[in-house]
Amino acid sequence: MRTTIILCVSIAALAVFGAWLHAQPSKAYQAVQLSMDRDDPALLAPWLDLEAIRSNIKSREAARLQGGMPPAGQGGPGGLLGLLGQVLADSVIGALVQGVTTPEGVLAMLRGAAAAAPDVPGKTPSTPSERLFGRASTELVGFDRYVVSAQLKGNAVLKLVFARQGTQWKLSDIDVSKAAGDTL
Repeated sequence: MRTTIILCVSIAALAVFGAWLHAQPSKAYQAVQLSMDRDDPALLAPWLDLEAIRSNIKSREAARLQGGMPPAGQGGPGGLLGLLGQVLADSVIGALVQGVTTPEGVLAMLRGAAAAAPDVPGKTPSTPSERLFGRASTELVGFDRYVVSAQLKGNAVLKLVFARQGTQWKLSDIDVSKAAGDTL
């Protein structure tokens, strides 16, 4: 009898912990929405992994810029210009991304995306987060990624990627891409 009670209490405790753990990404997403509505970067700051956001945006933009430059490994003036262009592009992108990825910058990006969100037919959103995330979809990807996708004008999609860090979830990437999968 005692073993059965201990087993039932253990199963109940695991179920409660599992439910709590499952609700955590939604809690982070709701904190982002609340900070947008209140226009409060201090409220947003604890939910951001700024280093991950910087790294993700920088690598995406560097890859996009590299696609339009001459190859760096070739001899001659084209290769030298390609190498110089790469170095300059990396430093410029790094400086820009560093300046934008602050709680204030992330909040400004999200509020700008809300302005670019399409109108919802028959409904007037009352807050920026309602305008941006009114028709958003959410997806738990694996055990440690939670993706929120919101439609923007021009067939673009804003994706907020939350990553699990221990038992807490933080916004770790912001990406705007074409609905077909091509990055803007």
